Amino acid sequence: MRVVCCLPLLLVATLRAQSHGATVSGTVICDDTGKPAHLAKVFLSSAEPGHAGEKMVHDMEAAMQKSMAKSGEPRTPPTEQQRKRQQQAAKQFDTVADLLSATNAGLDGTYRITGVKPGTYFVHAQVPGYVDPYTGFAPDDFTSTDPAIRARLAALPTVRIASDEENQSVTLHLQRGGALMGRVLFDDGSPAAGWTVWALHARELGEADLVLSPSLQSTTAKEMGKPVATTDDRGTYRVAGLPDGEYVLRADMGALPRGITGSNAMLAGSGVRIAVYSGNVLLASAAKPSAVRQGEERTEEDLVIPAKALRTLSGRVVAVSDGHPLNMGNVMLSSKQDGHLQAKAPIRRDGSFVFEDLPENVTYTLTLDDAADATYAPEGESLMGLNIALGKATQKYAHTTQDVLLGSSDTSSVQMRLRPADNAPSN
Repeated sequence: MRVVCCLPLLLVATLRAQSHGATVSGTVICDDTGKPAHLAKVFLSSAEPGHAGEKMVHDMEAAMQKSMAKSGEPRTPPTEQQRKRQQQAAKQFDTVADLLSATNAGLDGTYRITGVKPGTYFVHAQVPGYVDPYTGFAPDDFTSTDPAIRARLAALPTVRIASDEENQSVTLHLQRGGALMGRVLFDDGSPAAGWTVWALHARELGEADLVLSPSLQSTTAKEMGKPVATTDDRGTYRVAGLPDGEYVLRADMGALPRGITGSNAMLAGSGVRIAVYSGNVLLASAAKPSAVRQGEERTEEDLVIPAKALRTLSGRVVAVSDGHPLNMGNVMLSSKQDGHLQAKAPIRRDGSFVFEDLPENVTYTLTLDDAADATYAPEGESLMGLNIALGKATQKYAHTTQDVLLGSSDTSSVQMRLRPADNAPSN
């Protein structure tokens, strides 16, 4: 949410920065047909490392800490997970900046970008099914001193702008990428419609997105021309535009937990998030990568969702002193076995929490940072006809973590016992 609310400011800053400057123009050609790339999306990406995203996230964090200090809340350092979220948010701000500076080519494949400031830029384009060489680089590659990586970067089309009066022309040639096609099915044979299918490069497999929901991840990826597809009513997908490399397929879906509607959406937490990987496994660490060649077309790359291996983990949060249930806060779930397994569930009025559809035989870490006793008004505030319960914390409780092994059956007996924050032992 913080990322979204700052987008208008970032847009204004970008538009102001591009009010005057040099011009870069040219034509985008599809090499396999020799014809223009109709309506290709063309980007100018700075070759000089920028820190706009890092600065924006830093400023947001500083403002939040300042607000907490005014309200008397302790200024606690961010946790490791929070730091990872901040790093990802910074990268996503930079991605948004690239999207805002992109333009579309015309039906004849020609493009024109104005307002370009002095500097060195990579010029690249995206068309579904074709390879954008720029997206094959990780963020760290652009500052790498590795000779092999530097040589690959040097092969990218580049312009060097020295003044606002320049006009430069760059012709871009796109090559068709590899493609993977198949179906996503449940283990009872029925099709999984509306699932997002990704072709993840081996190095991306360890990168869990801790900021965006599955739907926003998919939308952002499509805007950036990444290899992602959505299954149709028969569960069929086709992911195209793949350069040479080792890939793992991932199909995922986000949904509301059972019993959650718009009227009680505050109980949804992060919702249900299910993912299956190549080899029909539920853990990214167990996925089986395979080589894909540029221009290769592979069919029958099916994924089967082992729904029978998904379990529910639930329990209660209580006070150590007398066992009464706490009624405010959020339980955060993670796993050292797989960084992609991240979820949040609210503590309900009776102290209970629920996580649905988790992979079995995994040890999960449950973390509580904001648990509290709270009083709730008999009637909450009304928003668009919905009643929103607002609570006021009367006693906060200390940070705690607990490891839970979720075996081959549902677990409902987890009990997290907390001490009041003002009685917590100092570390």
